[in-house]
Amino acid sequence: MKKIRKISQAKKKKFVKGATQIVDSHGGVPIEDYLPTLKKYEMDTRAGRMTVSIDTDPTHIFTVYCKFDDPEEAVHIAGPFACNPYSGKYNFHVTNFGTIDDIDDIVKAFGHHIKRVVAL
Repeated sequence: MKKIRKISQAKKKKFVKGATQIVDSHGGVPIEDYLPTLKKYEMDTRAGRMTVSIDTDPTHIFTVYCKFDDPEEAVHIAGPFACNPYSGKYNFHVTNFGTIDDIDDIVKAFGHHIKRVVAL
């Protein structure tokens, strides 16, 4: 079994920068959060308003927490596309397990995750 490795500071920064650029380019509006390790945004999507929180201090996993304000409306408009129909959660996680070394690929995957709901 492979060991989960810690994520280097350089990789963390590159992921956060790339994820932030994607959210900004899709109309994300920064909002305040009480947790200093989250960069938080609100975005309007065709499936309703979504809150996006980019974890700026990942240790073993790259995470962006996404949540629709109205899960019922999001499911009604977009169908069951991995949004939790009860909580509205639509999170993005990539572990640093094994061979994940290319941060550009991880950022690109996050971009597809966001495009999926923005362009519904």
